[in-house]
Amino acid sequence: MKKKIISSSVLLILVLVGIFIYYKLPLSADELLPEKNKINKIYFSDFIDDNGVENLSIEITKPEEIREIIEVFESTKYTRSLGNKNIKNDTRFLNIYFFSINEDRAYNYTIEINEKGQLLINNRKYTIEDDKSKIFERILSILNIL
Repeated sequence: MKKKIISSSVLLILVLVGIFIYYKLPLSADELLPEKNKINKIYFSDFIDDNGVENLSIEITKPEEIREIIEVFESTKYTRSLGNKNIKNDTRFLNIYFFSINEDRAYNYTIEINEKGQLLINNRKYTIEDDKSKIFERILSILNIL
């Protein structure tokens, strides 16, 4: 009986440590956007701030402009976050669609990002590791929204 309690306790501790590591291990843009080097269109739809919702309808297809936006996401690390909470209502918010349309297959990412450094990528929540608003502000400056 004592062995079962000890082995159960050890197993529980290992599971908890595994969960902690899973959520705290830094991730790169390569892990969040595995097809990022094949993206050939980026579409910016909704921008929300204190003035309400604005439909941007900005489409980017030039490779150098796509690369510039991808480099913004490559400039930091991310961690997984629990849940898929609506991040739109907390602060300023931007909705972005990345498209990779090639001969062999089509793939897209839906990225929702707010100025608090929270992201939803295809309904998985992540948090920016360093300066939380850096990526958001850089994207807005590229789009001349600031």
